[in-house]
Amino acid sequence: MSRNSEAVGEAVLTIASLVLTGALAVLVYQLYGWLRLGVWQPISVVTGLLWLKVSWAQSPSDWIGLHELLAWCPLSLALTALAFVPIALYFAVIAISE
Repeated sequence: MSRNSEAVGEAVLTIASLVLTGALAVLVYQLYGWLRLGVWQPISVVTGLLWLKVSWAQSPSDWIGLHELLAWCPLSLALTALAFVPIALYFAVIAISE
């Protein structure tokens, strides 16, 4: 493996690790609230988008079905799935280049 592909591999693993850490942080935050107050606070992808100040998440005028899907999907699950995207792309590029 060349030095360039090793650097790309390290970058991919770093990005995936950061995203997985974000998913774990969301779960820890929810678990803390549940242990302290006895109430599980659902955090959806829409909640994350609102935190990022995405105006579409506040009041969508189109793509209503997508908004409903993202409102239903837990943020921790979405982040976990998202972490595997750069890894899969990296291995696909490696497979194609060989």
